[in-house]
Amino acid sequence: MTAIALSLLAAIGFGSAPLFARSALQSFSFLPAVWMSLLVSLALAVTLALVFALQDLGNLSWVAFLWIVAVGVTHHVLGRPQNYLAVSIIGASRASLFFSSQAPVAALVAVIFLGESLSAPVVVGTLAVVGGLVAGSGDSLLEGWRTDRRYLFGYLVALSAGTAYGMVNIFVKKANETVDSPLLVTSISLLLGISLLTPLVAPRTVGEIRATEDRRGSLRSVALAGLAAGVGVHSLYFALRDGDVVIVTPIVSIAPLVTVLMAHLFYSRLERVTRRLVAGTILAVLGVTLVSLAGRI
Repeated sequence: MTAIALSLLAAIGFGSAPLFARSALQSFSFLPAVWMSLLVSLALAVTLALVFALQDLGNLSWVAFLWIVAVGVTHHVLGRPQNYLAVSIIGASRASLFFSSQAPVAALVAVIFLGESLSAPVVVGTLAVVGGLVAGSGDSLLEGWRTDRRYLFGYLVALSAGTAYGMVNIFVKKANETVDSPLLVTSISLLLGISLLTPLVAPRTVGEIRATEDRRGSLRSVALAGLAAGVGVHSLYFALRDGDVVIVTPIVSIAPLVTVLMAHLFYSRLERVTRRLVAGTILAVLGVTLVSLAGRI
């Protein structure tokens, strides 16, 4: 049950982060916003690692480090930048729906390379989660396409981000198996991601901060996005230590529902609660329940 609870917490973190990012992207371009949010996530990770996982450094092998490198590149250099770019183009609620593509990607790779098994309830539950997310989108996907053809690019970027997130689950699972320290995996992978982005993004970020009119509000939104994502990352990495990828990923994939529901609460002029959304939410929750029961974690 611990892995299920952590997976749900990860969904809340990942689901709320795009909304804060959306607000920040009104003032910053996507790469500076990513870089600043990563700094906040790193601050949280390093603090926790210094307090609870400093002794785990002695268990870090080269094999574990290589898996952590894969996590850092895939999650923080590919996944989060594509996430923010998609949000900046098509909005948080639309983009988040495509991130659910991580569920089938992670399930397929986990079965092939990790030897995990897919029972019938897990398959049905995963399909229910993805189907619920698609149903919950209503007509929003078509609305964007009709008004602006750039939305197609946004959809493709969001789908690519979802694919990256699906692969991250595999890399995290392997890293946890070799070092057994999710806090160490989180902090080192974030540090690697920031190190790779800093030469490209840091000077541009300083210029955009100076040019921002609502500097305090914009920085607050970026900080909240980084904190929410940090909670999601920590929860996911711990969940993957205790549970199978095919169980954890479908549960985390309800994050878009959190995004959509929060968007309706805080962006009521832009989003509407529809019957499709309610039906999709119910279907996805049923799918998560089925996966959870099948997992017996």
